[in-house]
Amino acid sequence: KVVSSAHVGPVDLAAFHNDKTKKFHDPDLRTLSRSHRIINYGSTDISKRRIQLLFNQVFGYPLAVDPLRYKGQIVEKPDKNGCHSGVILDGPVKSVKRDKVYGRYVESTQKGLHVAYRLTHFGGVAMPDVNISRRPLNDIFGRLQVDAENVKANDVFTVEEQSQIRDLCNLLGVDFGEIDALRDADGRWYVVDV
Repeated sequence: KVVSSAHVGPVDLAAFHNDKTKKFHDPDLRTLSRSHRIINYGSTDISKRRIQLLFNQVFGYPLAVDPLRYKGQIVEKPDKNGCHSGVILDGPVKSVKRDKVYGRYVESTQKGLHVAYRLTHFGGVAMPDVNISRRPLNDIFGRLQVDAENVKANDVFTVEEQSQIRDLCNLLGVDFGEIDALRDADGRWYVVDV
């Protein structure tokens, strides 16, 4: 039985699931956390800005750029989760928007299509399959898929890359969740959404 509130009686498994960018624990959940492990209890901020900051710490190279100084293509996206929107700009730009984040454009293309990798994180457990989706280059922020396939994580990510993704999820407090990643033309991975 799945319920959405902690005050319904005894529970066997508790999860804090909310896809909002910033989340707050309600009093019932805080009470339950004293006696139960709650999956994703530490995941209270999955903003793009926070993901960019922690990505740099874990992977050792930045996704975020200073759009007022960066020369090259820049992706401007809402800091808010779940918007499925963004624009590609030529940097440097003349002004920035406070509710947006700015990152380098990741050239994740194959055969004229944008390629995105979605994987599921299960705590410290080995990653299962990875969904590879291909979109038209004019719809890279949308939901239109031309093609998709599932492959084994080990066929896409090295052991070290999988470890880095787990470390990033741990810093974000994500015990269970989906991760969106792109592989740049230079071979480096960029986690762009959690």
